Amino acid sequence: MQQPLPGTPGTCFIFRGLLIYYSKTLIMKMTNKPIHFMGAFVIRRQDHGILTSTYFNCNAPDPHPETMKWKSKLPNVKGDDKDKAADAGNDPFAGVYKTGWLEQGRHQVGELIIQPNGSMYELTWNDIKSPGSYGHATREGDILFGYYWGA
Repeated sequence: MQQPLPGTPGTCFIFRGLLIYYSKTLIMKMTNKPIHFMGAFVIRRQDHGILTSTYFNCNAPDPHPETMKWKSKLPNVKGDDKDKAADAGNDPFAGVYKTGWLEQGRHQVGELIIQPNGSMYELTWNDIKSPGSYGHATREGDILFGYYWGA
């Protein structure tokens, strides 16, 4: 069962030890759909194109692991998103990754796209069985901190 977000848009709250900025308006503008807040994550950059993550899901009492391997640069971006493509050129997180994670005791695989957008990052997870999840993150050194929601 989904747990409601604490507070109101524009406020901060602690979710399983992470400080999260709750901005429902920003999420709604990006997805144009009702959101289903799912949890928070920390992604760490390793070497050889590998990222590791610990994520927290509202439906599970314990954190879970996720590992990503760099697959390719971001696809060519056209139109109004040309600035995003320029931002991504030198960014160590930007790209398309093959990813695997544990969820409710099962191993899942999919694709993760990490796209810089100004001082924030937009993330999209796609797997074979679901329509995907979306996230926002901010960077501090070799770490991305963020939250995610479902379609």
